[in-house]
Amino acid sequence: MTVNLGFWIDAAGGINSVDWAVSQIVSWGQVNGWSVFDFFTVGNEAINDGYVTIPQLIQKIASIKTILNNAGWTGQITTSEPPATFIAHPELCTQSVIDFVGVNPHAYFNANLYAYQAGEYVFSQTQQVAQICAKSAFITETGYPHKGNVFGNNVPSPENQVIALQSIMQYTGGNATILTTYDDYWKSPGPHGIEQYFGMINLVQDSS
Repeated sequence: MTVNLGFWIDAAGGINSVDWAVSQIVSWGQVNGWSVFDFFTVGNEAINDGYVTIPQLIQKIASIKTILNNAGWTGQITTSEPPATFIAHPELCTQSVIDFVGVNPHAYFNANLYAYQAGEYVFSQTQQVAQICAKSAFITETGYPHKGNVFGNNVPSPENQVIALQSIMQYTGGNATILTTYDDYWKSPGPHGIEQYFGMINLVQDSS
C-alpha cells in the first residue's frame, strides 16, 4: 500500500500554510525512506477557493519539488483543481513543474446532468484537461452525494449515489479516487448542503 499525500493550503495561512507539513514529511522521509509515498499533491482546489494566485501556486510547487528532490524523493508531484480551473488557466499545468494533472470533476455541479451521466462527464472532463495541458491527468477526487439539495437534474440520494458511482467506475475503469469513505461532518454543508454527504462506506459494506 502506498500513500498519495496532500499538502493542504488554507485561507488563513495562504501559500505558506504548507511549509510546516513539508518540513515534517522531509524529516520523516530522510529517516524512513520514501517508498510509502506514491505522489505528493500541493494544494487541493486552492485556486478555485481563492486562497492563492496562479503565480503563487506555480512558484510554491517548484519550491516544494526542489526541497523533496534534495531530500531524496524522486517521484511525482501535482496539484488538484476542478477541470474548469485548468481550462481557464492552462498555465497552471503548462508552466508549472507538475508531473501530471490532478483533476476533481464532479458531475453534481453540472445542473444539466442526471446521475447516470456522471461517468461520461467525469471521463470527458478529464480527457479535455489532459489535452489542454499536454500531460496525463489523474482523477484525484470525484464522487456523488447521497444527501443534500436538488441541483437541476441532480438529486442526491443513496440510490443516485450508487448509479453515479457505477457509471464513474465504468467510464474510468476504476482509475479514480472516490470521495469519500465516510461522511465528513467536520465540513461545512456548503451552499448545496452536500459537502458532508459523499461517504460511501455503506455501499462497500452492503456489497461485502
